[in-house]
This record gives sequence, structure tokens and C-alpha cells, in this order.
Amino acid sequence: MEARTGHDNGMMVSFSRQDGVPTLQDIADRCGVSTATVSLALRGASRISAATTARVLAAAEALGYDPATHLAARQLALRKHGRTALNRAIALFVPMDFHLAAYTTSIFRGIMDALQVERFGLVTVYAPEKGELLPLVTAGAVDGAISVLPFDVDRLLASLRAAPHFGARPVVSLFTRVPGASSVGADVETGAYLAARHLLELGHHVILQIYTGWGDTPREQRRIEGVRRAMREAGCDPDRHHVLRQIGDHPLLNPALDPTRALRLPIFRTQPGETPASFLRARPDITAILAANDGCAIHCWRWLQAEGFRVPEDYSIIGFDDTEVVLDAAGHNLLTSVCQPLREMGRAAGELAVRQVLDARVEEQHQLLPATLSVRHSTAPPGRR
Repeated sequence: MEARTGHDNGMMVSFSRQDGVPTLQDIADRCGVSTATVSLALRGASRISAATTARVLAAAEALGYDPATHLAARQLALRKHGRTALNRAIALFVPMDFHLAAYTTSIFRGIMDALQVERFGLVTVYAPEKGELLPLVTAGAVDGAISVLPFDVDRLLASLRAAPHFGARPVVSLFTRVPGASSVGADVETGAYLAARHLLELGHHVILQIYTGWGDTPREQRRIEGVRRAMREAGCDPDRHHVLRQIGDHPLLNPALDPTRALRLPIFRTQPGETPASFLRARPDITAILAANDGCAIHCWRWLQAEGFRVPEDYSIIGFDDTEVVLDAAGHNLLTSVCQPLREMGRAAGELAVRQVLDARVEEQHQLLPATLSVRHSTAPPGRR
């Protein structure tokens, strides 16, 4: 057994090895640099030049260096000096049943794309109840966190910041922007604007917009403003724009729920004593629906058919997210939808989290990716009912 010492972030750290097992010191000797430089280069820290990083990586590969072999010893040595070692692991906080929705699985794939490139692992964690975090998180076994929670992100962030072994580590929130965390989102206001403009160009003048059941969040208000802006630009009265809240979470996409029963469930919240059917029949000027998401759009479509209406002849429908499909006999998707680049958003969140971990920087950064409109066959000029 041979023991060597080196510096990691200014701390003297011992690197013990058995014969034949390469160490940081072996790489440092071959490259003519310090072990601290080797450690930073292997972590991808931006403070090390690209040329030096390439030389270190080449030497590590030539020597057959495996960082996992030394991780536990390195963590122990650094903790003795009050420092933390890199775990190469990120915690992902997700809602229950996230794996059932194409929306969240697309984001998940994007995050994994980014982490795999950097050889980081992902620890999937359900949203904590009452602020209680898993010991894995509170013990410092993850280097940062990503949240795809639709709400209560501020409470999650407070719990993370209060955890002694997580503290100020990087946190990236998807969709929900909260002080103290970086964020990645889509320009949903422009997405809603494009959807409304498309409907207005087809000749629709009164739109029913359904927003999610997550509450009156800034994100939902931006969608509403996008529609109102399009109506103002078209010379339409934005106050004739109806906005109602979705009830539930697209039950037609729930494989455990009987479709016949799902169609009997209300889609959006109306006044007491008023049903969705009576709401629409009392307002024949409504000829188009902008749904909260694709699942809501599909539910509206099937429900309208059950009520004797046709899509798009009687009602045009636009979804949001572009994750679900309504197929025709030839297998083509008919649903017009606002496309959020979900996989790209997940990839951006993963890259941002890793970059902040490697650079030991936690300054807030915010990225907004563009939303687009995929026009298909669920929209058409208004017909005569």
C-alpha cells in the first residue's frame, strides 16, 4: 500500500492506493500539474483551460483511472477538513405518478440526456410532505436538485436551504420561478398568443380558455395575457374571452378510469347549478376552446362528441404541450397544440444544474425556451350550428 498526498480546493488530502490502481497523483505526475488541477479538470470546472482538461482526461483514460474507485475515500478525507466532495448525483423532485404522463417523462428524458454526458446520476424523489426530506438529501449525498413540481416549490426550496448538508447547493426549478433558485421554462405567453391568433385568423371571435387546476399562478396569468393580447391586436374585445378553471387532471388519460365514467366528470368549473353543457349552450358565440393541456383538449373533444357536437365543424380545439394524440384512421395526429419543447427544457435544466455544481456557483440563472404552434386538423373556420 502506497500513500500520497495532494491538495483539493486548498485542503491537503491523502490518496491511498494499492499497486496497479491509478490515482489522481499518477495523472498529475503524467501531466505535470497539481492534484488539485487534476481534480478540477475531471469535474469539468470552467476555471481549468480546455487544453489542460483535455490533457488530464487523456491521461486518465490512458491510465485506466476510475473515479468511482476513490470516491468514498475522497469524501471521507474532505469531510475531515470540513469540505464536501462531489457525489456526481442530482436529486429530481417529481409529483406522484409522474411516470404516467408523457409531459413529465419527456422532461425526464431531457434531464437524463444532460446528466449522462457529464456522468452524473439522478435520484428521483417524490415531493416531500410537510417539508420532510429524505435522509439521502439531508445527508449531503446529492450535489444539487431539480424540481418539476407544479406548485409548492417555494416550500421545497425552504426545506432544502434549511438542510445542513444541502444548504446553498444549486436548485433548478422547471416552470415555476421562485426566488433563490434558477429556473428553466417555456414562453407560454407567446404559445397562448400564437394559438389565439390562429383561431382569430380562422374567423373565431369568442374563445373559451381553460386553465389548469393548479391555481392562479403567474404562469397561468401569462397564458391568459397571451390570448388577450392576440384579441386586442385583432380588434376583438378581450373581455369577451371566457376563462374557466379545469377540474381534475385529464381523466380520459387515466388508464385506471373507465372512459364512460370519465366523460361524465365535469371538465371545467362553472357557476353553481350550471353544467359545462348548459354553459356552452347559453353562449353560442363561443366557437373555439383553448385547453389547459392536451389531456384536457382530448377530454373536451370526446365530451363534445358525446353531446352531439363536431370537432372542428362546431368547435375548434387547441391543446397545450403537444404530448398526446388524437389519431385518424390513417394514424395521423389530428390535435392542434401549442408545443412546449419539454425534452429540450429538461436537457437545459440538467445542464444548468451540472454547470452550477461543477463551477461551485449558485447565482440564479433563468432560461426561457420558445413555444410554437403545431397546426393540425382540430381547428377550422367556425361553422353554423
